[in-house]
Amino acid sequence: MDSIFNFTPNLTQMLWFWSGAIVFFSIVEILVPGLVSIWFVFGAIAALIAAFCGVAFVPQMFIFLGVTALTLIFCRPIMKFILKVTPKASNINAVIGMKGVVIERINNIRGEGYVKVNGIEYRAKTNSDEEEIEADSIIQVERIEGNTLFVKKA
Repeated sequence: MDSIFNFTPNLTQMLWFWSGAIVFFSIVEILVPGLVSIWFVFGAIAALIAAFCGVAFVPQMFIFLGVTALTLIFCRPIMKFILKVTPKASNINAVIGMKGVVIERINNIRGEGYVKVNGIEYRAKTNSDEEEIEADSIIQVERIEGNTLFVKKA
């Protein structure tokens, strides 16, 4: 009885299997943002080379998993450093630091205050209850809490 380590499908089957794996993992890498499955492509290439050399199926799987793990462990940190994707402010956070115009006087005690920033109206407050900002004043957005912009006079 042969050992499972000696199980060797014919070369054509293994070439199709590993070529299919390379194509599949390449398509996944193209469709999914970030470095997700490129490591499996490298493992499949190594296993394809092993299949060409006549290595049995189970060792091919170990080669696939080993090369995949090694490329993931050693290359991923390098690629993350090289690509250095920095998050960009989006949606409401994008208005932090922008200037706008007071369209209704800002008075924290009375609960009044609206500003227009980048063409959109927002509820606004100042950082202290003693500070008021009159209508038509230019402001700068400092921070956001919930749906309220905290502003200062620019």
